[in-house]
Amino acid sequence: AQLELLSLLREEKEVQRLSEEMGKTLSTLSKQISELEEKGLVTCSSTRPKKCKATEIGLILLEVCGV
Repeated sequence: AQLELLSLLREEKEVQRLSEEMGKTLSTLSKQISELEEKGLVTCSSTRPKKCKATEIGLILLEVCGV
């Protein structure tokens, strides 16, 4: 699930829109994004609407995993 989310964040996206795209609640998605952010795989804006995207490390991980 985290790799799928990371894959969708190759380009910057609004969290609300991503929630709709993935069919997950905003609460669930926010928790998953926070975990990825703590690992340095995702970076998010502090402004609203909240937007997130994969970091360089996140993109490299996707390449290594073949996603």
